Order: sequence, then C-alpha cells, then structure tokens
Amino acid sequence: MLKQKPAEKEDVLWESDEIFRDFVENANHVICSLDLEGCLRYISPGWKEILGGNPEKLIGASYENSTFLFHVRLPIITT
Repeated sequence: MLKQKPAEKEDVLWESDEIFRDFVENANHVICSLDLEGCLRYISPGWKEILGGNPEKLIGASYENSTFLFHVRLPIITT
C-alpha cells in the first residue's frame, strides 16, 4: 500500500466527511446520533419531513425517556 502524505490523508478525510454529510442530510429517513448517555445529539432533516415539527427542540433529550417517538422503535447502530 502506498503511503500518503499528511495533507493527502486530510483531503481524503474531508472528502469522506462531505460524502457522508451529504448522504445523511439528504436521506429520506430519520438518522439520529446519541451520546453515551443516550441523549440525542443530532437529528437529520428527514425528521421534519417524515414526523413533522422541529427536531432541533429534541437535541439533548433522552432517547429512552422520551415519548416523542410515538412508540416508533428506531434501530440503534453502535460503532
């Protein structure tokens, strides 16, 4: 495998981040990110289109203790 210079690695990382961000921001699904305590840290714009309301109001809310999901179970993916 060819070694990349630090600047090239940074370019690849930025490009990968842009692709991922574009995917998440334009997905026809709700994508959420939780912190280690189970609080919402990010909710994709799909929330507003699919469920209505302002998802930004939910940032910081606990996933487990919230009734905002209306009994919808979202899959949890850990890395």
